[in-house]
Amino acid sequence: MVLKFTARVTVDISGLKNIERILKADLRQKSNGPIRKAMRQWAIDYNRFLKRRFLRYSRGGGDWRSLADSTVRKKKGNKKILRDTETLRKELFAFFGKRQLKHVVNGVSIQYGKGINHPESNLSVGRLTEVHQKGISPNLPRRPIIVSPSPQLKRKMNQTMQRALNTVVRRSRVRRFFGGR
Repeated sequence: MVLKFTARVTVDISGLKNIERILKADLRQKSNGPIRKAMRQWAIDYNRFLKRRFLRYSRGGGDWRSLADSTVRKKKGNKKILRDTETLRKELFAFFGKRQLKHVVNGVSIQYGKGINHPESNLSVGRLTEVHQKGISPNLPRRPIIVSPSPQLKRKMNQTMQRALNTVVRRSRVRRFFGGR
């Protein structure tokens, strides 16, 4: 005896299309959804990381070369690195306004040092940061300010984006497909 049968499987991918729609809108700056909010949080967390690092390193807690004795004498015993006028620190790590944090397609851009000039050098804070970032002579050694995120920060950023993606999945109504209830 031969049995003939036909099976028909229908997969509802409307939820996946919702995920695609939400992701595209966020990545193309057409909405302020969970992915866009996660990217903004990345920028805030990264800025906080750089500020803490700068403060620690400027006090001698990192791998920046210490100030020369002659420089410390000129600064009347002050050993803080890159902290004479506090202009660099204040301008670099001011709270994000529209001037510093830009939403771009597929991400966010942090624009450091676009504002004022340093009072002693008359260089823009951005240019001054670049000079210290690269170092230009033995008297002005390399002291990187803008650096890659630490492993701990990368983990936190991954967790932030994972929560955002979970929110997208929840909103798309694809719970069963992804193991939800």
